[in-house]
Amino acid sequence: MIENIKHYGLFRVDVFRIVFDLPHQEIAQYCMDVIDKAGCYTSYFDQNYNRNFKENIPHKEQFEGDLFRAADEFVKKTGRKPFAQGGGHRLNYWCSAYKENDQHGSHIHPRSLISGTYYPQTPDNAAAITLESPWIERMMHETIDLKHVLFDYKPGTGDCLMWPSWLNHRVNVQGKTDIPRIAISFNIDYNQVIA
Repeated sequence: MIENIKHYGLFRVDVFRIVFDLPHQEIAQYCMDVIDKAGCYTSYFDQNYNRNFKENIPHKEQFEGDLFRAADEFVKKTGRKPFAQGGGHRLNYWCSAYKENDQHGSHIHPRSLISGTYYPQTPDNAAAITLESPWIERMMHETIDLKHVLFDYKPGTGDCLMWPSWLNHRVNVQGKTDIPRIAISFNIDYNQVIA
């Protein structure tokens, strides 16, 4: 006979969805111009080129300020140490354009606290970003439904997702579209040594 059962749902993963009020189309067009000149689907791989992208992004102060405010809320609501006032954030970001059949495999963003993506342009059939449970690689004989270990999020224009940098994530194959799925991905960390 069972006398008592108590369920502990332990070790949640916090993910934020933020909707930015930015001139998305202007930012998306700038990203497409950058990508077209780069000759690659992303500005990430050429740091000099990416530095120029960041220096000239339209509405830079508002965009970066929104990221910092969202990061402040993230650490506050998830129990992490707050960022120092007045310049406590270290930020890096890059743009990518996903056209038909483009995708990005499962990965994390090492040496960072928070990662995420802002979407200034998405087609109606935008490829989902899949966030993976941190224990998916250790499932062995687990029979739990995959909907409990994979989270697919289909972004809309203006959406921004933010998650811990250690969380595996991937971009699914972009279907047929004339409108590229534009993503500005980012890493945010403390700008000081954390003791």
